[in-house]
Amino acid sequence: ATSGVIFVFRNFKIISSVFYGYMATRVLCSVSTRLTQVETFTRCTNFRHWANGARLIPCVDKSNIYQVKLSKDRSITHWKNILRSLKVRFPWIIHIFPVNKNRMELTGTSNSLGEKVRGMTKLDRSMFTQTIQVPGIIVNIKSLKHLNKCFKKSMLKMPNIKAIADLETDNLCFKTHKLLLLDRNQYKSFDDFSEDEKGVMTAHDVDPNSFKMYSLETTYDNLTWDDVLKAVLPTDTDGVGGFSTIGHIVHLNLKDNLNDYKFLIGEVLVDKIKTVKTVINKTNTIDTTFRNFSLELLGGEDNMITINKENGCSFEMDFSKVYWNPKLGNEHARIISQLSPSDIVYDMMAGIGPFAIPASRKQCIVFANDLNPESFKWLEHNVKLNTSKKYKIDLNAYNMDGRDFIRNIVKMDMLKKWKKHGEEIAPPNIHIIMNLPAIATQFLDVFKGLYTTSDLQAEGATIKPIMPTIHCYCFCKSEDQENEALEMAELGLRMPLPEGATVHNVRNVAPKKDMMCVEFRLTDNVLICQEDETNSPQRKKMRTDTGGDI
Repeated sequence: ATSGVIFVFRNFKIISSVFYGYMATRVLCSVSTRLTQVETFTRCTNFRHWANGARLIPCVDKSNIYQVKLSKDRSITHWKNILRSLKVRFPWIIHIFPVNKNRMELTGTSNSLGEKVRGMTKLDRSMFTQTIQVPGIIVNIKSLKHLNKCFKKSMLKMPNIKAIADLETDNLCFKTHKLLLLDRNQYKSFDDFSEDEKGVMTAHDVDPNSFKMYSLETTYDNLTWDDVLKAVLPTDTDGVGGFSTIGHIVHLNLKDNLNDYKFLIGEVLVDKIKTVKTVINKTNTIDTTFRNFSLELLGGEDNMITINKENGCSFEMDFSKVYWNPKLGNEHARIISQLSPSDIVYDMMAGIGPFAIPASRKQCIVFANDLNPESFKWLEHNVKLNTSKKYKIDLNAYNMDGRDFIRNIVKMDMLKKWKKHGEEIAPPNIHIIMNLPAIATQFLDVFKGLYTTSDLQAEGATIKPIMPTIHCYCFCKSEDQENEALEMAELGLRMPLPEGATVHNVRNVAPKKDMMCVEFRLTDNVLICQEDETNSPQRKKMRTDTGGDI
């Protein structure tokens, strides 16, 4: 989220940024300052309305530092529009750019750190040693319990540094008092303490004069991975952004402008995240058969065999050969929550089992298929991995094309289920899951005319009581994504969708691209056709395999 705006004046230089309570930007006046114009700028009507009468305020103990306090609760669009309009009136404003919270540097220290390590492409841990100023108060050991509770959320939080430190041995209070180190961004002076905090300190005889900035030497070991990368990477980049963690593997999708830093990034992540042993980056190369991305090792061990836990189950895999997205855990759970024991689940593109195994654990009858032999291998492996005395995972696994799975396995099994449960008052539900969003809708036409009336008569099956529910995934890029998803499903089915079709937004994949799930119940009008319609040459031409399950 955007935390502020830096605006650069002619003859001014940005030295650091402070964002707490009010959004603020500090600027350093040069010798040839244009202070009069700056004050005029801060008093102009638009700026006063926006900044609640902000004015240039000298900072304590630094006569040449000025702070412009800005109003909070304003969108970045609002800020940029106003500042751009002011550039016309005040041409000495030469640049305006937003400050992203994730790109903020360590206040008061990271400027000097950035000067030492900015642009580093080969990690040199010794270069991150620095002396920083940390606010602190001296407290009596007997009062630590109460003060800990008061400042629990605002104590200094840095790796391998304790917020409660010993005083210097030559201090007369060495044995009876401790130094309580506080958040550097929250406390700049004693006035920054809330009235409640001041009350607690007064009650426990904390001397206000003990509050000051204490020097603390820190090293690479005291920085988080985010601190290190903020100091190293160019300020005009967005950093590494988000990444996925799959067991001991971190999976990145770095932009091209970070290519020079990718191996440093990998090394830092292995250093700083305890559970991580391998860092990989997705390349643009794609295996068109199984739609697997090629992966590049950036740091750590070349070990792609990992275990990921999700929804109470463990999934082991070779991440370089199968598809797994940890961001889909909530969607997997959503579908599983719709299932009841004895329901029938046909997972058409099952992967390594994120739907199939939890469904079987819930005592559903599961048929799971995937075209990728590696996915099939790990699916069978994960069945054994998740089987215990408490949970018996018993499912039917197949390694074939999705259309063949429906025509040969699902078709015959549904006939048996209809024959068995057709006369029941409350028969089990049937769910068909199609989780291959890139092309899943292209498989929907396999259900059109899947049965003939003679198929049902031969088995003595009754179809109406238990019609299968389809869960078909797709990617949508238009503004009206719900309508686009429905249109894609209708195009794939080659006929209007049955009444009651719904669309669920699964997740945002990229700007203007969302993953959607179209859900509807098949009808006999879709599933059953006449013999002559099934055997028509036109019908055979339309039903061509696409292949490529994940």
